[in-house]
Amino acid sequence: TATNTATLNVQAPAGAQTLSAMSVTLLPGGTQVRLRFRGLVGHTYDVQATTDVVNGPWDTIASVVAGSAGRMDYDTDSTDYQSRYFRIRTQ
Repeated sequence: TATNTATLNVQAPAGAQTLSAMSVTLLPGGTQVRLRFRGLVGHTYDVQATTDVVNGPWDTIASVVAGSAGRMDYDTDSTDYQSRYFRIRTQ
């Protein structure tokens, strides 16, 4: 039996604007993860990932623009990593 675990911690630095919602969904087949978040309409956000949340480095794996409702989705392949951490940053 395969087990897939996703842990979501949302943190923002003091004084930073926070995103209104974020979810992580393991997609059917268990090899992709969907990140869904909200931002300001028309603003561009970088999706960054790392395998070491303490020391980094954080790599930008995509840039996405918030649509008319501010919602953004990004699907990422998760099979090559035992653990992977994501963050969203404004450009």
